[in-house]
Amino acid sequence: MVPVQCALFFASAAAVADDVWAAWKLENGRVYSGDEDRHRRGVFEQNLAAAAEQQTLNPEAEFGATRFSDLPEDEFHRLYSKPKFDSITKVELPAFVPDTAVLEEVVDWQKKGAVTPVKDQGRFGTCWSFATSGTMEGQEFVIGGRTPVALAEQMLIDCCSECYGHPDKSMNWILNNKGMDTSASYGPYKGSGGSCKHAQATVGEAIVSVQAVHHEEDFMAALQKGPFHIAIDDSSLQSYRGGVMTNTICQDPGNHDVLLVGAGEENGVKYWRVKNSWGTSFGESGYFRVIRDKNALCLGKPNSFGSEATTAIGRPSALV
Repeated sequence: MVPVQCALFFASAAAVADDVWAAWKLENGRVYSGDEDRHRRGVFEQNLAAAAEQQTLNPEAEFGATRFSDLPEDEFHRLYSKPKFDSITKVELPAFVPDTAVLEEVVDWQKKGAVTPVKDQGRFGTCWSFATSGTMEGQEFVIGGRTPVALAEQMLIDCCSECYGHPDKSMNWILNNKGMDTSASYGPYKGSGGSCKHAQATVGEAIVSVQAVHHEEDFMAALQKGPFHIAIDDSSLQSYRGGVMTNTICQDPGNHDVLLVGAGEENGVKYWRVKNSWGTSFGESGYFRVIRDKNALCLGKPNSFGSEATTAIGRPSALV
């Protein structure tokens, strides 16, 4: 059998052999037959051709077959991006104001210990809740001086109907509702809504302020204070396998929320390092890197969902 990662790297839409398709299905747990198999195979071939085009445009990154490669673009967004809303009332947050301190150009909050292990939202449009929890978890370390414990995304899904799809509204709600509960005390993530158990759970982190970061040029200053939510267009991520993306798609700003955790430079390219919520099989063990200060992935672009990015300042907690 042909190794799937080798055979698919630069495949064209008509170049997928039977054993390659079979190997990919086996590797990703797919079972198709008849018309469905033919349909999914056609989608797979089209996605590989698109990945090859992205590869040409992104020499510092790697694109190819991923676990999303049998999904048409609309299905990929329906399963992994945020849902569309008929109308949205945006929350007005104070704007982040950069201070005049000297900025560290190389930052990695994961290595410092401010980031919990990569999580998996599953086939739910709940990325917003993970970007929120990641921002809050970072403050456990930055302000609390302790290794962060996992916070409960499910709390936001169950308890705050106006939060759905919006990290800025979520953090504002947390600010006014005494904090965000630990996952251990609240209960496991389910993805869909249930009864609110906030009153019976243990708060893991509270915050004293929430601010909107409106421009990518201010991301570095905000990053000095901990990991924080950023809104992106996730279209370039469907076939992403690793490296630094330098030429990305920007057609639907804010359709996905993620956590900015670091910044660095490789081969002369300055990049952001970002934690996703699609499990460790995605990208670079659950993370991706993208060129910085170029509005790649629609970074810093106004969107219909809410703030371009959202940061918070934690409150010292008694939790140990």
